Amino acid sequence: MAETAACWEEEEELEELEELEMQQGMVEEGALVEDSEVEDLVVRVRTVAHRQLAEYASSRLKDEEAKAEIERLNNALRQSQARASEDVRREQERLGAALRQTESSAEHQLRTLRDAVKRRDEEYRRMWAEAMQRRDDEYRRMWSDEKIRIQQVVDEYRRRTDQDVARLQEVVDEFRRRCTEEGNLLKQMLERSDAAASLTTAPLPNGMTNLPGYGTTSVLKNSTAI
Repeated sequence: MAETAACWEEEEELEELEELEMQQGMVEEGALVEDSEVEDLVVRVRTVAHRQLAEYASSRLKDEEAKAEIERLNNALRQSQARASEDVRREQERLGAALRQTESSAEHQLRTLRDAVKRRDEEYRRMWAEAMQRRDDEYRRMWSDEKIRIQQVVDEYRRRTDQDVARLQEVVDEFRRRCTEEGNLLKQMLERSDAAASLTTAPLPNGMTNLPGYGTTSVLKNSTAI
């Protein structure tokens, strides 16, 4: 919009300059003869010309400045775009490095967690194996103690049984000894009784054998034989 207005002003000034040049030409041809008017016209023409030249130079300067400003803005824009691209590239690199670091840290944490879980499982297995071993050892110790106690009971039973058998054997032996002694004593008594009967008893007449002494001797003999 500003450039269009400047063009319109320039066209108007050119038209005004052309009009003054025509008037100046007419003056030079003698159409206007008054000196004051000629001088005024020349002054006006020169003034307009100088003003137009100054405005033209100013407009050219403004155009150059505008071009320089546009170029500066374009350079600034390109530099800003380059900086933005560089910033984007650096940010992408930073984010990529951060992502790789995060992934590496996550992998390290995952490995650490897996190692911890593995160590925990191994510790649980070790503790379980130790507990089972302690239980088995305790069972073996209890069974060994129980076997020893049972063996002690069996030994005590055998000892008491042997003592009972020995006492019974002693009783039996004592009973046999007494029976033998009593038998011997009885035998001796019978022998002595028979000897006494044979010395004191005479033969009965006519073969009679029912005398008291004889009969008694016969009874004792029969008892000894039994």
